[in-house]
Amino acid sequence: MQYPVLIVKANDGTVSVSSRDIPEFTGEFDSEEAFNDGAHDLLKETLEKSYRRDRLPIPMPSAKQEDESVIHVNLRTQSKILFWNALCDRHINLKRLSELTGTTPANAQRFVDLTKDCAIDRIEDLMAQLGIKLNLSVAVD
Repeated sequence: MQYPVLIVKANDGTVSVSSRDIPEFTGEFDSEEAFNDGAHDLLKETLEKSYRRDRLPIPMPSAKQEDESVIHVNLRTQSKILFWNALCDRHINLKRLSELTGTTPANAQRFVDLTKDCAIDRIEDLMAQLGIKLNLSVAVD
């Protein structure tokens, strides 16, 4: 999973970034290196604050256009995005998730919070308990 982004480099070396898929995702970085270091975290924080915390499904990435770059989403974050969207599709809130899976509400929150760490195996186990399968694929550039 990778989100297309438009990167604009200024004469002073700063970099601004935005995304068609996630209008709330905008940022300015001191350099291209700073962008490469911080873009994934900014994306996670934006998706968490603008969608997940508002109980909205997270938009899936569209195809990259010619003038765009991409931010690759790590597997843990991908699994959380897919899990969250599956919960939204099934109208399962966090309280119901904790009841269905026998976990505490605090743990249920951690399993879907894009900014928190948790084992991908645990996310896969919870998905399986709800009849949802997590599949991975490989793409070669």
